[in-house]
Amino acid sequence: MPAPADRNLASRDVFDYHAIGFAHSLEFDAGTPERMHVIDLRGRGTHLQLPAGWISVCLPLRGDFQVETAHCNWVLRCGDAMTWNDGVLRGFNHGSGWCLVLACPERLWRRTMHAHADRPIALLPWERRCPRELKRMLVHLARMAAGGDRLRDSQSTALLGSLHTLLCEYQAPAQRLLARCCGRSMQHRQRTLQRLLRVERMVRSNQGSRIDLLQLSRAANYSPHYLIRIYRNVFGETPAEQAIRLRTQRAWDLVHDTRMPVCEITESLGFESQSAFCRAFKNAFGMTTGQARRQKPSPGQAECRNVYSLRRPVRPSPWANARQGAPDSNAA
Repeated sequence: MPAPADRNLASRDVFDYHAIGFAHSLEFDAGTPERMHVIDLRGRGTHLQLPAGWISVCLPLRGDFQVETAHCNWVLRCGDAMTWNDGVLRGFNHGSGWCLVLACPERLWRRTMHAHADRPIALLPWERRCPRELKRMLVHLARMAAGGDRLRDSQSTALLGSLHTLLCEYQAPAQRLLARCCGRSMQHRQRTLQRLLRVERMVRSNQGSRIDLLQLSRAANYSPHYLIRIYRNVFGETPAEQAIRLRTQRAWDLVHDTRMPVCEITESLGFESQSAFCRAFKNAFGMTTGQARRQKPSPGQAECRNVYSLRRPVRPSPWANARQGAPDSNAA
């Protein structure tokens, strides 16, 4: 049985370094020894797989990183960071990309952070632009692990404590959402938010396809009615409203910020015809696609007059005909 982490572990004793090059892969499983792993993936065709029950921090430094999970697939953009602890994670470099990953069993992470941080938090699945200091810390950690440097006890404690502090700052927006979640305990609220973040990721990852409310509710293990209610409480909008908003913003971004032909934009957003898309775009923004491309202000200055012009209908659900008094399957 692995010995618990303590403050006397030097950095060389904590981290294992793995350099994965062109067309090579690295797969961990539940039987992998409990260690913290720094994985340096460089080059086309590099592949990483982490098992359920692990926590990871991913940072693409060059190119984008393709991510696949049990519920959806998406691209982690260069310069963004992602924390993950919601099941099996697979990642790929399709081009000449470079991605750093810090990963370990979640129970080891908890023990280590309790030993080296004053007020440890439970990390949540989260993705946003990586702060400069966190990026510098992850790169420094990778270089240290690659060189096999042995630090003094005080340096090791300071390093892991600083990493925890930076991850807390990075996750501050996610942690604030916990106050909006229902639950008798903090652990219950964390599980609720993790399920809702899973649904939110599915909505963001499928902007080109219809929202299937039953599929979202199954992923969260909630009834559709209960999912809509608590999703609105936490995020301020329902999954369908979020999908419409994201689709509208994507339409503006593709028209205003790219030279992509309108016919290709029409197809990528799932409209049946170019004329239907152009009518919806004008109803939403009060201008044609040609006028939008000639406009100089930034996308943030565009005013959407009618967000629902670019809506995509929700796939019909048997829940719509269910009786209103049906109980919610909202077990933890």
